[in-house]
This record gives sequence, structure tokens and C-alpha cells, in this order.
Amino acid sequence: MGSKQVRPPAETLKEAIGQLREILPDGSEFEFTVEGEELHLKILRVSDQKQGYGTGFLAAVLAEADGAGARAILHADPTDELGDPSTYNLIKWYTRFGFSISDVSPDGWVEMTRLPQPGSFKGDILLAYQEAKKRDITDEEISDALDSLPNRHRL
Repeated sequence: MGSKQVRPPAETLKEAIGQLREILPDGSEFEFTVEGEELHLKILRVSDQKQGYGTGFLAAVLAEADGAGARAILHADPTDELGDPSTYNLIKWYTRFGFSISDVSPDGWVEMTRLPQPGSFKGDILLAYQEAKKRDITDEEISDALDSLPNRHRL
């Protein structure tokens, strides 16, 4: 019997999230930065989409951010690759995790933020995601959120 190597606990949010990359399928992309008490999610592209890998991964990342008291920030900006989700579908997906639209740039990038939710665990986030999926954000709610931003261009 081989012994399983136990990794020491991460000392920083950056280290903890960096270690989570191992759970993504081969060919996936993930880039992020940590600036003070903010986690900036730059790229999350999962090679095997619609299999739950992205959902589980993001829940684990957000659990680490919550534990560190970090606000998460991202741009719901799809790639131009065939089969990738639209901005609309990205907004719906991230909203299920507790992100809300905070800004829209003149070139159409939708910034979304999520405040830390202390005491949450990956399982809590996944349960909240499933509940949010049942009562998914509507087109009208997305439109209202975009309209509430001052002097911003529409998508």
C-alpha cells in the first residue's frame, strides 16, 4: 500500500487557490490574482464543460476566498471559441454563486462582484448554487441590474 501524501495547510489565499488547480480536468485554464483582500478571477475555462467540474471548482475557490474574507471580482467576458457560453449565460451562472453585476464597461465587459460570506464551506456554496439554479435569474432581472448602473452602455 502506498501512503497518500498530505499537503500542509496553505499559508495564503493565493497558495490555497493555486493548489485547487489540480482538480480541474487537463486542458482547463485558470488564472487569478490576489490583491489585498480581493480575489480577481481572470480566466476560468474548463475543458469538459457541462460535467460539473467548473461548478465544483468555483465553489471550492469561493470557499477559500470566504475563509480569507476576500471579495471576489471577475469579468463575465466570453471567449470567441465555438461552444463557449455567452455573456448572458455567464451572468446567469455566476449569479448562482452570489455574484452581482457591479459595472459594465463601454466595450461590454460585465464586471461582477461577490462579497465574502464568512463561515461558508464548499458544500454550503454548492447547495446555494442548486437553490439559485431552481429560481434562476430572469432576463428582466439582468436587464434591471444593467439599467441600474449609471451612464453605462447596454450589451
